[in-house]
Amino acid sequence: MMTMFASWAIEHIIRKIRWFAIAAWYSLTLVFVPAVLVGLATIKASFIAASEYLRLPQLYAEFIAERLDLMRPNQLSTPETPGLSSFFDGIGFPLFFSFSQKIALAQLAFIVLAVIAYKYDRRRDERSFDHFRGAGLFFRFGEQIRRSVVPVPIPAGVGGDKAAALAEKIRGALYDRVSIGIPQDKSKVDRDYSAKNRATGETKKFLRIASRTPQGSLIVHLLHFAPCGATVIMHDFTYARGMIPLRNKLRFFLESPYLSWLWVFSWARNRFSITSSLSDFSSDEFDLMDLQTLYSMNIEILSREVLRVLEAQGVLTPELRQIIVNNFTHAKNINIGGAQSQFMSISADRGSQVSDVSLAGR
Repeated sequence: MMTMFASWAIEHIIRKIRWFAIAAWYSLTLVFVPAVLVGLATIKASFIAASEYLRLPQLYAEFIAERLDLMRPNQLSTPETPGLSSFFDGIGFPLFFSFSQKIALAQLAFIVLAVIAYKYDRRRDERSFDHFRGAGLFFRFGEQIRRSVVPVPIPAGVGGDKAAALAEKIRGALYDRVSIGIPQDKSKVDRDYSAKNRATGETKKFLRIASRTPQGSLIVHLLHFAPCGATVIMHDFTYARGMIPLRNKLRFFLESPYLSWLWVFSWARNRFSITSSLSDFSSDEFDLMDLQTLYSMNIEILSREVLRVLEAQGVLTPELRQIIVNNFTHAKNINIGGAQSQFMSISADRGSQVSDVSLAGR
């Protein structure tokens, strides 16, 4: 209990500090610095006016001499009022407005850049392909709350190209059945979602099921079937991402003038997800309930359809059925958005094994 309170207190303090930093930044750049420049320019103008004032007797004598020179009336000139022009030229108001406008325009440019990047990052979620490097697989989908590996034995004599064809056939059949059973207004199913590892150039295809709540939270299931000798290995991933509160978006945009260098290069290389970094599970309890509802619905559909597809392909043995049932039974008990979730590792020899892993974020 004390650990949870300490974590909440630290997060609350950090949030307050970040908002204070935003206020301090804009106060410094838009108010304090221009005010200092105006003060310095005013001091400079005062010295100029004072020097002009000291020359008043000389200027007045020259003026009288020119007025008394009646022989050259066309060359008479009226001297300007001494000091005033120099004073107003040097007062610094043009400099003040010019400098303030430049700072404001520069910061506005960074904010516009952040808005465009955020909008484009949301569009990346809808693509049927992605790429990563190293350990960044599916980094844009939020936190990994579940992962399982299930070996599916295949009939004797089936291997090589036939095993690969069987893996594709299982994925295609599962796509057909899930597409029928899942509500289309809440979820999107991709048969050939591809992910490429830029470090090695290798590409793998996944069956992706992405479901969204009305507030924008996301639950994603990804299944990959890999032929390996006399088995087809089923890799099953589940990721969860919370909604994006308005305060997080506003803070991200306002911080962009002085923090964009921390993320813009990684984002441009598709190594950082703005959407995932701004998501939050604790902003709306109803939204979290909707996310858990979608997750439970998807798990129920997947558990039913995986068994039916494997049975239709003639590879479902009693032992494999029990492993898959245990797998999805444990999956139903995962608490999305809590302090901890469960990581599942399924093997044919050891059955199901569950251990806790922290979801502190990636």
